[in-house]
Amino acid sequence: MLSDNQLECVPQSLCRLHNLTELYLSNNLGIRELPAELGQLSNLWQLDIENLNINNIPQAVRIEGTASL
Repeated sequence: MLSDNQLECVPQSLCRLHNLTELYLSNNLGIRELPAELGQLSNLWQLDIENLNINNIPQAVRIEGTASL
């Protein structure tokens, strides 16, 4: 769990954890972008980004949610 750790970015090393199923990033106010490589984590089913101000979420996902994927 990486929540509440004052992170400024998502460590790139997480994107190589192909068996990762849950990732909790909430309350790291310095995180502004999620690496696109997170999308390659096919086993990731839980991504907690509560209280983050992510700037690089595609517009369709902002409007329609994950149904747009």
